[in-house]
Amino acid sequence: LDTIRKQFISSNMNLKTLIIKLVLSPYFRAESVDLEVASEAAAHSAGSPRLLSPESLDRKLKAVTGFSWQPMHGYLLGDDRMNRHGVRNQLLEDYRLLYGGIDSNGVSKRLKNPNGLMANIGLRLANEVSCWVTAKDFTLNQPERRLYPHVERTFEPETADGFAIAGAQEQIKENIRYLFRRVLDEEHRLDSVEVGRAYGIFYETWKEGKALLAAGQAEQSLHYWCRAERDYFSWDALPEDRRITFDQNYILRSWMAVLTYMLADYRFLYE
Repeated sequence: LDTIRKQFISSNMNLKTLIIKLVLSPYFRAESVDLEVASEAAAHSAGSPRLLSPESLDRKLKAVTGFSWQPMHGYLLGDDRMNRHGVRNQLLEDYRLLYGGIDSNGVSKRLKNPNGLMANIGLRLANEVSCWVTAKDFTLNQPERRLYPHVERTFEPETADGFAIAGAQEQIKENIRYLFRRVLDEEHRLDSVEVGRAYGIFYETWKEGKALLAAGQAEQSLHYWCRAERDYFSWDALPEDRRITFDQNYILRSWMAVLTYMLADYRFLYE
């Protein structure tokens, strides 16, 4: 591929040259690929990703977060399509056809190429799922958490005077590494560019949120659907000491931003 790139550049960016060389390449023609001797990394990079169907994406969401995509309004509206937990599955109900799914009736052919609407559905999924699951995960003991086993919601990266809290910063980055493994199946060093980028999202969200809280332009209370007040499976009220309805230091919303960033990544929505 490096050779093809050089030939493409030397041909004054002639698209015909590029297409011919790519079509004749072993990658395109799948020639001489011995999976017993080829490196896993090289084999993994060959081929193209496939957009997950609504059903497959729903199963992946449940495996990673423990929950499906819940509507942010259904319980309050008393929707008759809700399941026994008081909510319904957005991917398998509201957005199934819009996200390329089928109903085996009027629509029997799946969309394989995403459009602008589907891209926006993916962004909405990431945003709402992050809101729905983050506080709920923090109600569990650390060893039981699916998403945040290395941090507590009291872990802030800096003091009120702006001094770095080294131990907290390291644990935040360690949990980001963990999220990369769990959500995107990727391994990154603590000092890697990817971890640094995700930490930047966490830090900037926290910094901006703290400023908004101090100026009275943001509320300490979480949005209704971002709270954790009931057990999802039994719908019983959680004990008072386990309920999470406030985010006084903007840490929960900072973790929501990081999780949104990862769930919206094409590496999560494709396989």
